[in-house]
Amino acid sequence: MTPTATRPLPSLDRLRPRRLLVAVLAVAAVAALAVAVAPWFRTDSPVARLTIDNPTVYQVNVEVSGSDGGWLDLGAVDRQGSKTVEEVTDQGSRWLFRFSYGGVDGGEVALARSDLAAGGWHITIPATVGQRLHDAGLAPSAA
Repeated sequence: MTPTATRPLPSLDRLRPRRLLVAVLAVAAVAALAVAVAPWFRTDSPVARLTIDNPTVYQVNVEVSGSDGGWLDLGAVDRQGSKTVEEVTDQGSRWLFRFSYGGVDGGEVALARSDLAAGGWHITIPATVGQRLHDAGLAPSAA
């Protein structure tokens, strides 16, 4: 039979401070990483409600864009109607609205965020949109 060599177990008193230090360093590293990447995942608070009034005789499709250039479809607003869109992504300091009907461009309107907020997040489609669609030979939308 061969003799078995046994190693004494390290004292728990010596291991606890080392494990505690490793745990604290790991938590600090994760926290630092979270702080470093948080701006990449930040989402701006959406606008709770945006109301769009359409005084034209056309069902107008409305899109909005900010400085990033991506367009957000807000949907169609019935002729001589109104539509409230919930939780609209904040487009930043300048909001660009684009209007169309039947594939025909109805024009664009740029508004400052501060003006929209001051107006209670309410926009009225300009009469020029209806005129532009009429000039393109489109018949009014069905009632």
